[in-house]
Amino acid sequence: MRNSEKRKFQVASPSLSRLPEHTRKEERLRCGDVTANSLALLATHTSDSALNSTEAGELLRATAEAIRNEVREPI
Repeated sequence: MRNSEKRKFQVASPSLSRLPEHTRKEERLRCGDVTANSLALLATHTSDSALNSTEAGELLRATAEAIRNEVREPI
């Protein structure tokens, strides 16, 4: 049975109430950095290996699938 009762809690410190927002922003920044680095590595590999468009597309798809699987792994 699911508990559907919603409770509101008083937070004593204003900085404590901003903690979840700050943590979310940090997590988004880290995810953005990881994604940007992955794309840069893929671009370098594609140009260094002189991959054609089909090969580059396959590499992108494989990388996207690996990222999806990594995100779904339990922590």
